[in-house]
Amino acid sequence: MELLGTEARARVFPAPTLYRTEHGAPHDTTVQLPKALPEPWTAIAGHFIDCCLDGVKCRAPLRHGLVVQQMMEALLRSAKTGREERL
Repeated sequence: MELLGTEARARVFPAPTLYRTEHGAPHDTTVQLPKALPEPWTAIAGHFIDCCLDGVKCRAPLRHGLVVQQMMEALLRSAKTGREERL
């Protein structure tokens, strides 16, 4: 996945990287993730179970899903009209 903006772009794979220009020179920032991370779906499932069984506060509340949905719909409208969509 690659995100393009007016002042920078970001890529998720092979490593999360932000590409931008600072003071007229290219500047790339790569994030090094810890090697000991659990598999993503295992971590998500574990957190969900903790929320259900132990009352742990959810790190991804329903509001976040709504915001992502609004962003995706704005992307589709932008692609259809060829114009910027402001959120």
